[in-house]
Amino acid sequence: MPYIRTKVKRAKIDFVEPQADQIFIEDIAYALARTFRFGGHSEETVAQHSCLVAELSSTNLAGRSAAEAMLAGLMHDAAEAYIGDIPTPLKRLLGKQVKDIENSILYTILHRYGLVEIFDKYEPMVHWADRIMLYNDALMNEIDVDGDREIAPTDFVMLPVEGGIWSIEESEAKFLT
Repeated sequence: MPYIRTKVKRAKIDFVEPQADQIFIEDIAYALARTFRFGGHSEETVAQHSCLVAELSSTNLAGRSAAEAMLAGLMHDAAEAYIGDIPTPLKRLLGKQVKDIENSILYTILHRYGLVEIFDKYEPMVHWADRIMLYNDALMNEIDVDGDREIAPTDFVMLPVEGGIWSIEESEAKFLT
């Protein structure tokens, strides 16, 4: 049984068959605040990125719920609390098994907090916000993306991030808030 133990709640997360009763938001916030974007080649945490995606997901709703969109955006990378931040090009190279594990953990998390329907409803909006934030995150972290213009969505806009890069403690606190 391949698993990971968490620090805060001392839970045991099985990578093959994750159990909802072993998922705790405190573990997720703790881990994401200590997981750095771009495979560690950034000072920005996945928790900060998730908060920014949540905020952007709540815009342009056309009558939908901002609170629901924010929850979907906040949780979109929650599985990374257990598997780490694997850069997308590497995930593609590793193939279906990695994506299946990530999705199994993500949907266990969403199930734990009653967010499956909300996530599925807002996933296209979250995906849009995540793509915009990918490019913004690269620019904010001074990662050269000039040769990677294809990652920028056609409707890309540079978003100012209040306070720049957040500390680990600030990332964890804002994620939990």
